[in-house]
Amino acid sequence: MKGQEMFEMYKAYYGVPDYADKFVKAALKGQDETKRVSVPMDFLGKEEIFRNECAKKGSAYWSVWMYVIREMEDAVADCNIGCQFCNDAPVHAWDEALAFYAGSLEGESGDVSGKLLYRLAEKRCKNYKTCEGGISRVNTNILKKFKEGRQKLDQGKCKEIEPIKKEIINLMSIPLIQGTLRYAYKIGRGGGSPKEKAEGVAFLGSIIPRLDSCSPQDAEIALQHMWIDGDMKATEDGYQTVKEAFERN
Repeated sequence: MKGQEMFEMYKAYYGVPDYADKFVKAALKGQDETKRVSVPMDFLGKEEIFRNECAKKGSAYWSVWMYVIREMEDAVADCNIGCQFCNDAPVHAWDEALAFYAGSLEGESGDVSGKLLYRLAEKRCKNYKTCEGGISRVNTNILKKFKEGRQKLDQGKCKEIEPIKKEIINLMSIPLIQGTLRYAYKIGRGGGSPKEKAEGVAFLGSIIPRLDSCSPQDAEIALQHMWIDGDMKATEDGYQTVKEAFERN
């Protein structure tokens, strides 16, 4: 993934290329990861439910999210070099990106037992009332873009894939922002259980490098309020403060 824009952004923010692996392992082991990362991952002494939720959500929304992008980048790279017969041929890599986005539990037409990014978008559309025709607007648009991208790859129109890829990445980011704000509200207005606080941490961590690339100041505000040892009472209305930090970007 070296040299790929989104990966390099996240690597620069966390200070290491295997930031997601370090986060998940620190959560599972109940240990602190502070020396090799730019953002401390302090799990020593944290409740088991807090650590479990961070590990589960980190695996899906940090690792798999980035791997979907990696597969799309592979498709674009293969197309640009005219690789039609190699193992990671353009269309094959593009299809794998969609497979990782959906996950095997979704089946052919979607299933509530799904655990990955497709199912996340379905959950958040119900929270934010952005479902259309029984499916989230995000997923409708992502599936449309994946189909469009596949057609472009079939036709060898490599230059036309790049904007489609970027659009998919932006669409994939919407449920991560929605999740961050949902749990900012739960924690800020309702106190927040350890499980809810952990979900807030995982969602924020999945999107904060993008926020930081727009405004390091606003990213620091979100971190101060919602990170592992953050405090939503750092300002009078922590939820509103975090919400405005995102809205400014």
